[in-house]
Amino acid sequence: MFVHMCDGKNSYGCFNHQSFAHSDMGNIPIPDDYMTLMKESPSFQIISLNQEDNQIDQINIIKKRIEDKYGDDVECHPNLHFLDIVPNNCSKGSGVTYLKDKTNAITYTIGDSWNDLSMIEAGDHGCTFNYAHDDIQEKADHIYSYKLVAKNP
Repeated sequence: MFVHMCDGKNSYGCFNHQSFAHSDMGNIPIPDDYMTLMKESPSFQIISLNQEDNQIDQINIIKKRIEDKYGDDVECHPNLHFLDIVPNNCSKGSGVTYLKDKTNAITYTIGDSWNDLSMIEAGDHGCTFNYAHDDIQEKADHIYSYKLVAKNP
């Protein structure tokens, strides 16, 4: 699991007990422990958690812990690889609802993961893909498949 963090100036990550500084050149290993960086910074935010190998069960355990402790302030939205941590009422669904309220537009939304669920439900025509998890497909109005087509140079 990769943890992404920010102290307001720099962006850091941690994977398998190795800390990294994010840069234009990629993830650069640093000797500092991310826990030390977090404790020494006046404000330090965990931006997201990234997991590999579709370990959604692990993401859901962390999601529950965060919501149990900070649920009055934040929401967690899992997707295929990340756990997004955002302020309450800050979701794709709340954005679509705001847009609909301001414009009276008919909305079409499409997403393929749990962090898209509120958006799919808020849209007038919520769509997903055939590879999306069954939980997502059950909430969508339309399910699409697609074929990648190579462009000619």
